[in-house]
Amino acid sequence: MKAEDFQIALFEQSHAEAVRNLFTEVNFELAPTGLKKAFGIYVRRALDEEINRISEYFDPRSGSGFWVMMHADRVIGMFGLERKSADSVELRRMYLERSFRGQGLADRMLAKAEAEALRLGYGRLVLATAEIQTAAVAFYRRTGFREVGSAIAAIGDHKSVGGGLTRLYFEKELGASPAVRERLVRWEDPIALAVAARTMSGRDFLETVLRGDLPLPPICNLVDFSFEEFGDGRAVMALRPYEAQYNPIGSVHGGVIATVLDSVMGCAVHTKLPAGRGYTTLEIKVNYLRAVSLESGSMRAIGKVVHAGRQTAMAEGTLVDASGKIHAQASTTCLLYPLQPPS
Repeated sequence: MKAEDFQIALFEQSHAEAVRNLFTEVNFELAPTGLKKAFGIYVRRALDEEINRISEYFDPRSGSGFWVMMHADRVIGMFGLERKSADSVELRRMYLERSFRGQGLADRMLAKAEAEALRLGYGRLVLATAEIQTAAVAFYRRTGFREVGSAIAAIGDHKSVGGGLTRLYFEKELGASPAVRERLVRWEDPIALAVAARTMSGRDFLETVLRGDLPLPPICNLVDFSFEEFGDGRAVMALRPYEAQYNPIGSVHGGVIATVLDSVMGCAVHTKLPAGRGYTTLEIKVNYLRAVSLESGSMRAIGKVVHAGRQTAMAEGTLVDASGKIHAQASTTCLLYPLQPPS
């Protein structure tokens, strides 16, 4: 697909049904297993108090606004700006249909939101998102937002599910190009995750992490990649390039690419293992075919098992961009062994 196939337009009432459907679909997709009921209550409240009255809630006359991303006359994305103060505006309801993710469209919507915020006279863009939305959190960190606080939302409203979820607060100065960038890395107790891994089959464990019932491994937050899909001997992960991954010549360091490919191949092997069995990399080989940078957009790493024995397993990995071009290929041999209690 070409960039000109996608257009960002001001919200019109003819978009209302599609916006409602996209909002509902994405939020139920995000809902962890134990919070399905809470998310249902939140969706109904948000529809009543906000989504069903977009033109009024995001009234341009109050310094707010709402936009949709169109593809073939269909709404596939959206975002709003809600005035917070004379100098700040809040980025709201930035959602993209699942089948269009990983193509750089979120970056394009954010660029439009920042441009509109500047046009409206704001110098600062703020937002809040739930910590369980790991892909969104990684995206905002990559695109220059600074985390300024967090809070546990016990009570829900039209902006928050509540239910004890942690909300993270971000802000970004607009129109500035600071010489020094920074990012904050957060993670949860890795020992608790390792303990859980010893009680489940590999595939059940990884799918539990994918659903959000268990936290992502710390390495995902450090390097900025996430889980997407697991099958029998197969794993898919997403890598989002950003500046902190760069080498001295301005592209993503080969070690980052090797880390993601090692992870996706290892997890593909893990899907074949019963409870109580673990793996470690004996050997990895990576062929780097194309450079990866911010301009490459989101990448997908795909791992597949080619042999699974009693003591060793072999897997292959491929890193591709949204158009399917291969940027790196890898192979690995893993040692399989009985897991011991974590120290």
